[in-house]
Amino acid sequence: MEITARPTVMAFGKSLMFLPFMVYMAFAQNNDQATPFIWLFILGLAFMLFMKTRFTRYQVTADHVLIKSFGLGEKRVKKGAIQSTEIKPKGIRAGTLTLNTAFGEIKLHNLSLKSARLIENALI
Repeated sequence: MEITARPTVMAFGKSLMFLPFMVYMAFAQNNDQATPFIWLFILGLAFMLFMKTRFTRYQVTADHVLIKSFGLGEKRVKKGAIQSTEIKPKGIRAGTLTLNTAFGEIKLHNLSLKSARLIENALI
């Protein structure tokens, strides 16, 4: 059984609340010189959220866990090396799944709680 999960946008609660406020500020102000810089900030934030959610993938197969992150490469951990798991809530219906191994801990950031539970159940 193979499970593939991606980070959820709901884990970035502060950014999601800040984005509409900045869009309002871009439209409400009358300063034509500052407006392009505000839009650059808004588009940069939206692009970073897109990159974080679309180019990171966590995959659980029959014998290993594969973590692919944009810019960080990929990590592969055997299922037998995982000693315990822990879910820490973060954001809105999202959290971080921590895989504890003999070599340290590996964190799967910004997963929806449903995906984290599916991965956790697949590792048992």
